[in-house]
This record gives sequence, structure tokens and C-alpha cells, in this order.
Amino acid sequence: MQLSPRRKALRVIGVTLSIIGIIIFLYTIFVMQEIHWYDNPGPEPGDIEFDHRTFQAIIGFVGVIFMLLGFSTYRFIPSSEREI
Repeated sequence: MQLSPRRKALRVIGVTLSIIGIIIFLYTIFVMQEIHWYDNPGPEPGDIEFDHRTFQAIIGFVGVIFMLLGFSTYRFIPSSEREI
């Protein structure tokens, strides 16, 4: 099957985004260190603590979004090439 240059570029971008998403997701699961952040210098009653699990979940979600964007970009067919 002969692909147009635009489809080839979209496939390369899609694969690249998916690989970046997989790397981010795996980094979140296996490498990320525990993070504790307080709004004051020390933990006192009533302080806001930013839990590392929340941060890991956010970064992992970004990785999943990158994977989904990569997959949809890889599968995208420009309107000029669609069959009518």
C-alpha cells in the first residue's frame, strides 16, 4: 500500500507520541521517587501536604494521554484521502 507523505508523517508522529507516552508511564511506575511537599517548612497540624501518589497519578495520566494521542494520530486518515 502506497502512503502519501502526509500519512507517513502522521504515522511517524503517532509512533513517536506513543513511545513517549509509554516511557512516561513506565517511568512513573518504576522510577519516580517519593515526594512530600508542604506549604510551610515543616509538617504542622493543618498544613497542606501534596502526596506523591497524586503526583504519580497525574504524570501517569499524562503518559496515557500521550499513548492515546499517538494511537489516534497513527490511525488518522486525512480528509483528502478518505473514500467518499
